[in-house]
Amino acid sequence: MRFRTAACLVLAGLLGATPWPSHAAVGGDLEAAVQTITRKLQQAWASDPGTASLPFPSIEVLPAGKRALAACPAGAPVASANSSGIYCPGSQKVLLDRSWLETDFKNYGQWGIAYWIATALGQMIGSQQNGTTTLPMPAANLEANCFGGVLIGAAEGLQPGREEKLLSPALKAYGATEAGSMGSRSQRAYALLTGLGATDATCSTNAMAALALNQVPDPPRLEQIRQLGEDRGSNSLLAVLSSQCRRLANASCPRRIGRMKP
Repeated sequence: MRFRTAACLVLAGLLGATPWPSHAAVGGDLEAAVQTITRKLQQAWASDPGTASLPFPSIEVLPAGKRALAACPAGAPVASANSSGIYCPGSQKVLLDRSWLETDFKNYGQWGIAYWIATALGQMIGSQQNGTTTLPMPAANLEANCFGGVLIGAAEGLQPGREEKLLSPALKAYGATEAGSMGSRSQRAYALLTGLGATDATCSTNAMAALALNQVPDPPRLEQIRQLGEDRGSNSLLAVLSSQCRRLANASCPRRIGRMKP
């Protein structure tokens, strides 16, 4: 059964975020929200040197009751049967599970949709960057979360407002039984924050493989997120989320995907 309990998170602004409409403000129109978010992410995609030369995949919301992974006959290397959104290499499309996405929309507003589209795009980026080299799970999904964070951070207006639950979609995407394949709750949230520039790590394959082993350059931050993932330590939230983009020697602010391998 899919893990869907609500997280007790209250967001203090990240990266100068501007509030955006909740799901109620757009009348629950899932398709309209998907189109709006897709357009913003496509603009971010076109502005990044690592993805500008790549074709942007089409985004398809599947009919109710049709699971995303089941709609990808050849399979998706970085996906689970419980994923709300995946990149399907065979069709070169991002496939979205309507039923589960409606739940994400209800729980998290447009931010829930943005998370799943962006991480599915991150799956495509990872497949392009790694070529024939298959990044082992769960590092591959953590990499997709990190790339998704980069795209979200570069997309105008996609940072959540103060009442949105920034880490909830990542924390609640999968249950504990899938930690070995999709990463733990805190690992996925850390990867997303890394893409947004709020950790001392990068989205490199080595960094994400290390994260899968809980090896990070800023262990206290991962521990703060772990406590949030267990619905404890709410007082740590401001320290985790209110940071500006951290300038690193090998990473710009805002973060960029960078140039892909040929």
